[in-house]
Amino acid sequence: MSVVIIPAYKPDETLITITGQLWAYGCQMVVVDDGSGKGASKRLWLI
Repeated sequence: MSVVIIPAYKPDETLITITGQLWAYGCQMVVVDDGSGKGASKRLWLI
């Protein structure tokens, strides 16, 4: 099992695509909101 730490500054659809691909490979992820603001934290919950 692999764990991937992903810094997410102003996340967009690319992050959702990447996390989906990593999930398909069996990876666990920690996505870190590194100061993008309130709007970004809402998008991170969609992952």
